Amino acid sequence: MPTTTAQHYHIFGQGISQSLSPTIHNAAFAHYGLPHRYDIKECNSLQDVKPLIEDPAFGGSSVTMPHKLSAGEFCAQVADSATRLGAINTLIARFIDTEDGTSKRQIHGDNTDWSGLYSLIKEHATGEGKQVGLVIGAGGAARAGVYAMAQAGIERIYVGNRTLAKAEQIARDFEDLCPVIPVEFPSVLPEAPDVIIGTVPGDAMSQDAFKGLFGNEKGLCIEMAYKQE
Repeated sequence: MPTTTAQHYHIFGQGISQSLSPTIHNAAFAHYGLPHRYDIKECNSLQDVKPLIEDPAFGGSSVTMPHKLSAGEFCAQVADSATRLGAINTLIARFIDTEDGTSKRQIHGDNTDWSGLYSLIKEHATGEGKQVGLVIGAGGAARAGVYAMAQAGIERIYVGNRTLAKAEQIARDFEDLCPVIPVEFPSVLPEAPDVIIGTVPGDAMSQDAFKGLFGNEKGLCIEMAYKQE
């Protein structure tokens, strides 16, 4: 049974004032008659919201850019997928039974980015030969994008980023899954991608940076960061 004690849920990140997460979660709470609330907490560092995480009323949070790589410091447990990715986008407060018969509150870290991306890629896969992927960006969301593509059977994955060294690090971290090729972005790729995942902030690049990427008649483009006009 879900708890009826009011809990506080948040989204932590930067540039998230237009996030739809509160609308979605609060509508779900209202639909199921739950007393919880979900709100936006802009922060330069997760240390800024440490009191919220340690609050007994904290139920959990979404974690978005640029904090996905640092969220692990608050976690007593981390899901295997989040450990593999080196990025956490979800914090969950759980009570763990102890040997003395009491329960202890712990923060569990997880990553749900990759599974959502994986489902979309598999749903829209053409099945026509080997496919090529492009992930734009080199942060925590980009790592989830590369992992999702690899799990979905994409043969080669390009990681495009303005700072090439960060793309090169991702390539090294996931080279055991499939060929991952770091490139400076924007740049002209040697082949047209079938699947593109954008992970940079919505106002970080102009539309001109994306010209020429969509060379195939069929394909899938997923934008993980958005900015409402």
